[in-house]
Amino acid sequence: MAILLAFVLSPAAYYYVGRTKLAVINFLTLNYLLLGIVIVPLHVYKIISDAEAERGDQTTVQ
Repeated sequence: MAILLAFVLSPAAYYYVGRTKLAVINFLTLNYLLLGIVIVPLHVYKIISDAEAERGDQTTVQ
């Protein structure tokens, strides 16, 4: 869902994954001077992947 938001409305995608500061910066800089169309979906995917990996590490029994 967040990646679809990133393609359509980049600041909303950052807000959706809990990155409010990035959402504000993205909005104020006009979607990173229109580079956000490429950058934001990749960055949101990385944020989600890192969170899933971290969650997986925490649930591993040692």
